[in-house]
Amino acid sequence: MIHESELNCMTDYDAPVLLRAFLDSKKPLTQAAAAEQIGIVPSALTAYLKRTQRPRSDIRQRIAKWSDGAVPEAAWLTAKEQGAVDGVDVAVTPDPVAEPPDAEAPSKNSQPPVALD
Repeated sequence: MIHESELNCMTDYDAPVLLRAFLDSKKPLTQAAAAEQIGIVPSALTAYLKRTQRPRSDIRQRIAKWSDGAVPEAAWLTAKEQGAVDGVDVAVTPDPVAEPPDAEAPSKNSQPPVALD
């Protein structure tokens, strides 16, 4: 079960939440046993769950296979990394709820005022 507090942490990448939910669904499987099945040390699994480390690509693949796709490889990507994969520059993506530009601001095509003498 995913706790509400964990949902609020899904701002960067959501794999740890998905991994925790999958582990919870497999109880009484311990983290140590899960780590052994994945082929990693238990401290690495703990680090992934706590967001202090992200797994290498080959370990992401193993986790995805071990979880039957419940924790897909792409879930470990940050928004910026996913944007790069999708061909979108996340840093310059306009905010859809941003305030509209000031109506009095000059447009790109406007000419400077001409003095009339």
